[in-house]
Amino acid sequence: MNKLRFAKLEKGFQSNNRFHNVPALILTVGGCNLKCINNGKLCEYAFPNLNKISVNEAKKFVNSNKSINHIVIQGGEPLLYKEDLERFLNDIWRDGMFITIHTNGTLPILNPLSNKYRISLYIVNLGDKNLPEAGAKINNPMNNREYVFGTSEVESMNTLDIDKLRNLCLYSADYLLCFSAEPDKLETFSSSIAKEICNTNDEFLDNFMKTHSPYSHIAYRPRNTKEIKKVQELCLETGKYYCDYNENI
Repeated sequence: MNKLRFAKLEKGFQSNNRFHNVPALILTVGGCNLKCINNGKLCEYAFPNLNKISVNEAKKFVNSNKSINHIVIQGGEPLLYKEDLERFLNDIWRDGMFITIHTNGTLPILNPLSNKYRISLYIVNLGDKNLPEAGAKINNPMNNREYVFGTSEVESMNTLDIDKLRNLCLYSADYLLCFSAEPDKLETFSSSIAKEICNTNDEFLDNFMKTHSPYSHIAYRPRNTKEIKKVQELCLETGKYYCDYNENI
């Protein structure tokens, strides 16, 4: 397992959750277990090559900005570095801190420490994707060479594990499930997944309802620029959160 390092440290604003536009320290990691494609490009943060910043440098960055209590850890896939990330959070934790982790929803949460950290999850890998076939080649933005997809990678990109999603939701303080699909299928698709997450035994459901935050939401995200207007209109009709389209990933 690769050790935790960071690709970028910056001051910015929370987005796409209940802390929208709140000042935050944004820590970005490179490296991901998926290789997502958008507009014919691989996500540049799918690769760990950008991770040049040490954990100690990241700690200094957080500790030198104590007026900002919101920490966003994004990537890439932060939970790829689960054990090191737990140690890092232990070291920077202070009372009043809020932590948001952006995750693709395929890896386990920081359990049981997540309750201590009041982690807010932004789960984004939910919906129809423009998936390659095994053996497909696409340009790697990190070195301008062809990246060849393997069978296991394509399968993992196409798999939605309800048990993992359920546990991610249960062990986070609150969460935002971000769905992307054809606009006319978004509402049905997201509703079916949400029902599956809660479709379990009565004991689980009772515990889920007692411990869960009222700030958990479903959001819709367009898959491309052509769908932006339709998805925005759908969010206005249904009251769902709208997640900005990012053409860089």
